[in-house]
Amino acid sequence: MSEKGYWINCIPVSHSSNENFSHDLYNASIDDFPEMSVTAASPDMAVQKLRDKLAKVKKYYELTGRTLPQKHNRLMPNPKKSSSGGWMSVYIDIE
Repeated sequence: MSEKGYWINCIPVSHSSNENFSHDLYNASIDDFPEMSVTAASPDMAVQKLRDKLAKVKKYYELTGRTLPQKHNRLMPNPKKSSSGGWMSVYIDIE
């Protein structure tokens, strides 16, 4: 079981003009990378966009000799955003 990965938090983003509170966009982020936040039309798309972005950042860090922030525990997601309606958290491996 790999322990080289991060939890991605995905929360719905709604516009105030949306009366039915249907979610138009979803925001995906990783707490240890505050600059890495993406938005997409579905949770799957947001998670995939962030996964792709993380792969590029990992390559950049390797080229420049920097180390990635400490990896997350795959058994314990971050409960911070769990109070948001529609919130989900996905663990992704990076190797």
